[in-house]
Amino acid sequence: MKRATRKSSIGLEEERSSVGNFSTRFSLPSFVRRVEKLTDDQRNAIKKMGFGHLLEMPIQTLNKNLLVELMERWSCEKHAFILLPGEITITLMDVALILGLRVMGDSVVLKEDEPFSDLEKEYGATISNRKIMVSSIENKLESIGEIANDDFARAFLLFTFGTFLFPNANGKVDSRYLSVLKDLDNVHQLAWGAAVLEDIIKWLSKKKEMNVQYVGSCLIFLQITWELQLTSEELEIDIIKELIAAQNDRTDVSKPEYLSSIMLTVDDDNLRIRSHLMDKQAVENGSQREIVREGHRIQENNLEHLRAPENVVEVLTDATGCPSASCCVSEEPKEQMQHPSTSKNSSMNFTISVEDDLRTRYQLLEEQNMKLMEEIDKLRRENNILRDQLLSSQQLEGQIVDLNKEVNDLRRDNELLSFSSNNLVSRLERLLLDEDVNAIGEM
Repeated sequence: MKRATRKSSIGLEEERSSVGNFSTRFSLPSFVRRVEKLTDDQRNAIKKMGFGHLLEMPIQTLNKNLLVELMERWSCEKHAFILLPGEITITLMDVALILGLRVMGDSVVLKEDEPFSDLEKEYGATISNRKIMVSSIENKLESIGEIANDDFARAFLLFTFGTFLFPNANGKVDSRYLSVLKDLDNVHQLAWGAAVLEDIIKWLSKKKEMNVQYVGSCLIFLQITWELQLTSEELEIDIIKELIAAQNDRTDVSKPEYLSSIMLTVDDDNLRIRSHLMDKQAVENGSQREIVREGHRIQENNLEHLRAPENVVEVLTDATGCPSASCCVSEEPKEQMQHPSTSKNSSMNFTISVEDDLRTRYQLLEEQNMKLMEEIDKLRRENNILRDQLLSSQQLEGQIVDLNKEVNDLRRDNELLSFSSNNLVSRLERLLLDEDVNAIGEM
C-alpha cells in the first residue's frame, strides 16, 4: 500500500547475487482456520467489503525453494523476474484473478500524520507505538464469537492483513489501517489488490538489496501467478471487467499515481516464460513428464488464442506519456498476424530450451540423489556400530550387576565366617579357663 512519507530502499546498495534462505510471518493455514469458524452472516459481511474471494482460498504450502529462486532473479530496477527465456512481471491482472481483490479505485494510504484515534487505543496501540499484535486481534475475534457487527468486520480484516495480505517481519499490524476501515461502507471502493502488489514489490526489492531474514507480503501469490489462464467466465467478473475497461480508457485519471511503474502485459513472451516456470515447478513436485506436457499444451493454446485478431490486447506502461494513468492500450493484430512462422519457430526453440533445462536439472537431481544415498548408507553403518556399542554397554551393565551381587554374597559369607570364628575363639578360651581352674583345684 502507499505510505505518504515512506522512503524507498531501492538504490541503497548494490544488488547481491544470492538472497539466501528466509523466514516469514505469512500464515495461510492460520487464515484458513479462522475462515472455517465464520458464520454465514459473517461471511456475507466480508463479501460485502470486497474480500469474499479470499474466503475460498484453500490451504497451500509455501515452496521455499521456488520462492528463493524467484527472489534471486528479481530485478529491483525493472520490477521483474529476470529468467533465461526473458523478463516477466507480476501484474494487476494477476492480483485480480488470484486474490479477487479490486485493483482500481482509491489508493490505500497510511498517512504518517494520521491523528491517533480512540479505535486504535481500543486495540492496544499507543501514540508512540502504532502497532497491534496479531495474537491480540485473534483474541478479540474469539471474544466476538458469532456476532457479525462492525467490530467483527474490522478485527477480521486486520487479522487478514497481518497473516495473509500484508504480513511483516514483527508479527504486528499497523494500527493506522483502522483509519482506513473507519467507514466500512467505503472499504470495497479501495484498490486493495494494487496495495498488495505494491507490498510484494517492496519486499522483493528489500530482500534483494538488503538480504533481510524476514520477508513479508502475500508470498503464496508468487507461487500461483505462473499458472494463470484467463477464462471466458473470469472475463465476466466485475473487478476484471473494471480493470479491462480502465486499460481501454486512455483518459482515465482515477488510477493511483504510484501504479504508473507497474506493467500490465499480455504477450507471447509472458506466456512462454510462465509456461517455463510451470514446467520447472512440475519437475520439483515430482510429476515431471505429465505436467510438462500439459504445460506445453496450455502454452500453445494460449499462443494461438493471442494470435487471433479479436483477442490481441497489449497494455504498456508509459509514465511519461500518460502521467495520470498507469497504462496505455494499443491493439496490433496485423503485426502479430504477419509473422506466424517466426512465432512458431520461437515457440519450438523455447520448447527445446526447456527440455534441455529439464534434462540438465534431472541429471543434477540424480547426482544429488546418489550422494544422499551414500550419506544414508554411511549413517546406517554408523548407526549399526552405535547399536552394537549400546548392546555391549547394556551387557556390561548386566555383568556389573551380577558381580555386585556376588560381592554382596561374599561379604555376607565373610561376616558369617567371622562370627563363627569369634564364637569358636570364645569357646576355646572358656575351655582353657575351665582346665586351669580344675588343675588348681586338684592341687
